[in-house]
Amino acid sequence: MSAGKPNTSFRPKPPYGRQPVRELTISVTAKTLPQPVPEDLTERFGEAVSLATDGTWEIRLPAEAAREALEYLGRDRQPAFDYLLDLCGVDYPEGFEVVYHLSRPATAEVVRVRVQLPRRGAKVQTVTDVWAGAGWPERELMEMFGIAVEGNPDPGHLLLPEDWKGFPLRKDYQYPQDHPYLRRDPMHEDPGAFVAGKTPAGQTNPDEEPTPEAQ
Repeated sequence: MSAGKPNTSFRPKPPYGRQPVRELTISVTAKTLPQPVPEDLTERFGEAVSLATDGTWEIRLPAEAAREALEYLGRDRQPAFDYLLDLCGVDYPEGFEVVYHLSRPATAEVVRVRVQLPRRGAKVQTVTDVWAGAGWPERELMEMFGIAVEGNPDPGHLLLPEDWKGFPLRKDYQYPQDHPYLRRDPMHEDPGAFVAGKTPAGQTNPDEEPTPEAQ
């Protein structure tokens, strides 16, 4: 081969060359197909467990049954769902939900536990003794939704000042216009005027530089 000319006869071999798209597609699809609900979950939870549309095993429970069920899933079951993916609150018109996503990293199995709560007196029990990482999500649940978590070892505020009033992730939360930690927000005060580029009478747009007359 003369200098300066590429070797057009070279063909890289797998795994360095381009792989057939069909093989890759089959590999991914085989791992993401929904799996039937395990027999032990069906026997224990009956009609409360189902296969959700996203392929996740889903269990719906009232508050009084949640703690025992979570202990079983995260500690007593063999093999246990030993990893807490997420813990969060949801505000519906009829009440709250606390949603736990649990997994087994070795197999990528995921179960979702949805705990229904009333709007008044909503509370759950801590699961920090089952999953140590539940502490901060539980604090956010208390702080943002006002859902009590009994037994949490560190129930102080995580994101907001301790003297904050109200629960920002509730649907009925009223945005404070005069809180010392916040500047005024024309978008929340009068969305129509804000979109039109106006500000309420007697106020200035906080994002605009003051004119010499205003100074």
